[in-house]
Amino acid sequence: MANPILQAALNYRKAGLSTIPVFPETKTPIVPWKTYQERQPTEGELREMFKKAKAIGIVTGKVSGNLEVIDFDNKAELFPIWKEIVNQEAPGLLERLLIQKSQSDGRHIGYRCPDVQIPGNTKLAQRGVDVTPAVLGRLQILGIDPSDHDAVKQALPSLEVEISGKKHIPRLIDGKFIAVITLIETRGEGGQFLAEPSPGYKLIQGGFAEIPEFTTEERRILIEAARSLNAWVDRQRVEGYGPRLPKETQRPGDDFNERGDVARILVKHGWQPVGAKGVYQHYRRPGKDRGQSASLIDGKWFYNFSSNAYPFEPEKTYAPFAVYAYLECDGDFIKTASNLAQMGFGNKQMTGGEWPVLAQEAHYGLAGEFVRLVEPHTESDTVALLMQFLTGFGNLIGKGAYAKVEADTHYCNLYGVAVGESSKSRKGTSWGQVKLPLTTVDPGWKSRVKSGLSSGEGLIFQVRDPIMKREAKKQKGQTVYEDVIVDPGEDDKRLLVVESEFANVLRQLAREGNILSPVMRDAWDTGDLGTLTKNSPTKATGAHVSIIGHITKGELKRYLTRTEAGNGFGNRILWFCVKRSKVLPEGGRIYEVDFAPFLKRLGEAIFFAQCAGVVTRTPEARSLWAKVYPDLSEGKPGLVGALTSRAEAQVLRLSMIYALLDAEKFVRVPHLLAALTVWDYCETSVRYIFGQAIGDPVADVILEALKVAPDGLTRTEISNNLFGRHETAERIQLAVGELLGRGLITIETIETTGRPTEKLKYTGSAKKANYAK
Repeated sequence: MANPILQAALNYRKAGLSTIPVFPETKTPIVPWKTYQERQPTEGELREMFKKAKAIGIVTGKVSGNLEVIDFDNKAELFPIWKEIVNQEAPGLLERLLIQKSQSDGRHIGYRCPDVQIPGNTKLAQRGVDVTPAVLGRLQILGIDPSDHDAVKQALPSLEVEISGKKHIPRLIDGKFIAVITLIETRGEGGQFLAEPSPGYKLIQGGFAEIPEFTTEERRILIEAARSLNAWVDRQRVEGYGPRLPKETQRPGDDFNERGDVARILVKHGWQPVGAKGVYQHYRRPGKDRGQSASLIDGKWFYNFSSNAYPFEPEKTYAPFAVYAYLECDGDFIKTASNLAQMGFGNKQMTGGEWPVLAQEAHYGLAGEFVRLVEPHTESDTVALLMQFLTGFGNLIGKGAYAKVEADTHYCNLYGVAVGESSKSRKGTSWGQVKLPLTTVDPGWKSRVKSGLSSGEGLIFQVRDPIMKREAKKQKGQTVYEDVIVDPGEDDKRLLVVESEFANVLRQLAREGNILSPVMRDAWDTGDLGTLTKNSPTKATGAHVSIIGHITKGELKRYLTRTEAGNGFGNRILWFCVKRSKVLPEGGRIYEVDFAPFLKRLGEAIFFAQCAGVVTRTPEARSLWAKVYPDLSEGKPGLVGALTSRAEAQVLRLSMIYALLDAEKFVRVPHLLAALTVWDYCETSVRYIFGQAIGDPVADVILEALKVAPDGLTRTEISNNLFGRHETAERIQLAVGELLGRGLITIETIETTGRPTEKLKYTGSAKKANYAK
């Protein structure tokens, strides 16, 4: 009698599916199956593998024609709710699905989506189950004191609990033991699932011979409907939620997270409530007329699963404090805390530093003349005009001018990012004022101004060298090989990337496998770019890349990771604060300005700079450089130090640009003073944005807590209240030592009837010696 499992495997192969034999009890493959994640087995391999197989698994992903399966676990409790949600947004979509019942009465929903790169297995909906009684019983048997957090954490892997036939390792959260169970997940690239005729599996709609194809939008509806049923919130990953301080020193954000009416804020900004299901209230984003976009879990945690719900990111959870920050304060958390304090939340009002001031020395020469011509007719900050003009000029002239520092060569390409308090700081309008005169002088450069910075490979492609391919040819009966150009590449190696939403760039840097950060660093350093990918022939030599970015202060603090701040990416960027300079309801009268004399001088400067060669300093400028160099090159602590540690190189490039705008190849004292003034503004901007942040997350939490605790905190309060005893004493001591070394805190010993108590207190400022001589 023919083996029905083998026959199914042969039939599925004809349908373009990769299959493997599986143990029906454990659902694990019987054979090594990595190779079948990349290619389908041959008929001979199938006959050999499935000789005695009792169950069949179908491999998902590209190898099976971009097959993806949504797996509803155990009895499919959420399946009817999911169907209702899908049907509300896309009537008729359900009838096209492949639906299979699983052994545990779950459901498998299958489809192909040819236009999407199917991701790996992804958890879509989870739920936390309180298993505290069961775990406490196990701890008692093991003789472990539940209050001994370190011992409990070590024992957790051995405290498995069984729920619906599956084992889960519990987590200790807020004094309770929680098992997180997965309710809905996908089987995607590199995954597999059991299929009919495996025991207990039965198709109830459609068939594997004709798996339906769905569009990207249709797939989104299915996935987002499943995400809407998520009921698990990992508080360690909730934006806007941090360790709580004692009640008497509660921060405004902590208090608002407890008492704030987040539902009211959502409705105020156009989010529509569209029904409640269990612990979650569903919401529809503004501009959408049906379906669901987010959930409010337990009336507090805002979980957004829509990919088009700016300013919220998809698949991310926000505390009430973060929802208020994004919708009411353009993502500025400091402004949010200040507003909430004025509304009566918390006990302390958070304040920022002083806004930087640009000295007049920066408005030297042609750059200053440009600012003076444009300033009366725009709402843009004069700093934004100046910095973008310097960056644009530095890119337009290419690599015709350079300076030598030992073995390094510095060109005039700058990375400058304007940082506004809000999205209405007139950052974008400033670039339009700068672009016009530069492209008027050099119209061909206009095509070298681009946007859309998202990957290292994409950046390289814009300045790529010719791509060669070795081809075989017959000559007089002999096979010879010769290099053939398959892509002429880019002749013009200049590239100015203008990113009006630089937050998107920072988000891309955090993606696993994205090489944008190292490529951007190489572009700033040398312009010789490439990847280590074996099959990527694209490279670039002699590229001249500059960047202009716009971002809000809140976005910068959220998305600039500690890694990028410390690995040399952040210090290659000139960060400068900008704000709206004035209100012009009717706009300016820029059309009345006579730019002709200015454009003539600008054209002469560009022509000179494009073939200037090496740029050096005059003796007077060398003398001034010797005086300022020690301070510029001295390391500074914390995030401020990490982001300003390339000061000498930045000043060098700025001074070159000022000299070349004067059509001179010698940096004179006025050029150097202008560059130093610009740098001072950028450094002060970084201090304003990041304040005393250390860059060490443990030290920063302690520092912020001490700022709002006038009587100080004991080590026990820091360990228990700030970190829930999840940080070791050694880790906390390292952070305390860092704060002590910088003069940010003191330790006061208080005598008691027993063992003396130590209290840590905020001093109010860091040691001045750490910042300047």
